[in-house]
Amino acid sequence: MPGCLPDRYRLLDLLFTVWGAAAFLVDLGSDVWSAVRYYRAGDPAWAALFLGLYLLSSSVLQLLSWGWFWVDWQDWYRELESTNAGSARDAAGGVQCAITQSGGDMRLAGGRPEPAAVVDAVPLQKAKPGLCAASNGNAETPPGTATTAGGPGDIPALDADTTGGRCGEDELLARRFYTGRIIFHPPCFTLLHVLQLGYPLRCLHSLEVSIAAYRNPEDDQFKDYAYFLTHDISMMRLVETFLENTPQLILVLYIILQREAIEPFQCFSISMSFICISWAILDYHQSLRLFLREKLKLSNLSSAIYYLWNFCLISSRILCITLFTVTFHWRIALHFLLLWLPFFVWAMLQKTSFMKHKFLETVYRATVAIILYFSWFNVADGRTIYRCIIYHLFILTDNVILVESWRNLKFPSNLDVYETHIIVTNIILMFLGLFLRLIYYKFLHPNVLSETKQYFDVPDGIKRTETDKLYLASKIGQQTNHRIQYLAWQIY
Repeated sequence: MPGCLPDRYRLLDLLFTVWGAAAFLVDLGSDVWSAVRYYRAGDPAWAALFLGLYLLSSSVLQLLSWGWFWVDWQDWYRELESTNAGSARDAAGGVQCAITQSGGDMRLAGGRPEPAAVVDAVPLQKAKPGLCAASNGNAETPPGTATTAGGPGDIPALDADTTGGRCGEDELLARRFYTGRIIFHPPCFTLLHVLQLGYPLRCLHSLEVSIAAYRNPEDDQFKDYAYFLTHDISMMRLVETFLENTPQLILVLYIILQREAIEPFQCFSISMSFICISWAILDYHQSLRLFLREKLKLSNLSSAIYYLWNFCLISSRILCITLFTVTFHWRIALHFLLLWLPFFVWAMLQKTSFMKHKFLETVYRATVAIILYFSWFNVADGRTIYRCIIYHLFILTDNVILVESWRNLKFPSNLDVYETHIIVTNIILMFLGLFLRLIYYKFLHPNVLSETKQYFDVPDGIKRTETDKLYLASKIGQQTNHRIQYLAWQIY
């Protein structure tokens, strides 16, 4: 079935989850080790800057993670109380209601959930098969549903009447896991985020759920929940890539060029950084498409081309910024602010609703502006070809200004011998990336392969409610919300 979740949670998925958790620990250890090494070498400023980039990224991740959990948890309970009151009034009037809730982790793409999906009240004899009716307390629960009220990550269904009848199991899905119990203990949950441990908690929770999903292939609840958590971490990894890994890579390149010496381990570190940055983008892009039933996932060729054009464009951008930094040093911060501000204004004008909270939404838009400084990041649905053209023309112009500033104002160094090679390499990377992107959207984009002739791009900040409910509603037999379906198809 094109573009939907696999039938079972695969060993490969579990291995990637384990690798993701291990990669976090390796990355943290590498940051601390590098900072200590710079400090002992007599460069405390570089050590402080290296750790400062990590703390900035970690703080943003903790804030977004806390906001995702906390805001969703409170809003869901408010909606739960309202829905329970409405159900009680319907029961008093003799109306039988079939009530279900979209399952899985409600963090499919970072937005706030639609807390409770309530099917229109219908007579009992017309209730859909697989949905719980008020008069049938032991009716079979469809996959992806649970019963007890909870917070984000739960898959609850409300009581259909006020007599204590239950639809499905008695235990929240997330509470079945040791790490899930921490999520529903607000003081501990908040303290962990203050201590910068919210993201590791997510990784551990995802790993625990993934193991359960792999060991219980017949349980769709575990499988869906594991995939949703994986997507959540994929989003956070993308943010971490551009707030921490990319600036740190530029810093390492700057240090190497300043010292005019490079060690073997630094060559390996730089190569792996370039690959991981592009891979994070590809992984997130594919995870978005995983949750729409009717859309084709990326083919192997499409994935390869998508990866290559991101690798080329990001490499070119990093090279230009590094060359400018070598000549102008701290003035790169001024350059960043001059570009970050219009990108932030542009993100504000898109009127995104990713976080559903004014302050947290501002943090998200500021984060988007940082990502746009390095790479294209789409936050709006619909036709994006003109926005892409304007963005790449802007970045191309800025890259030319950065390189020309370095070439005309640089100080004499051993790097002068390679000036022509550097400029030619940068030009090749930039235009090869643009050419591969054109090939991708013209011939290899899933919309083209499925005979959809419109040039739409995937919003990197797609709201969870649209895709989550579209996929899960069709899975359990509910009628699809055609308005939401239209929005999802417009986005993809």
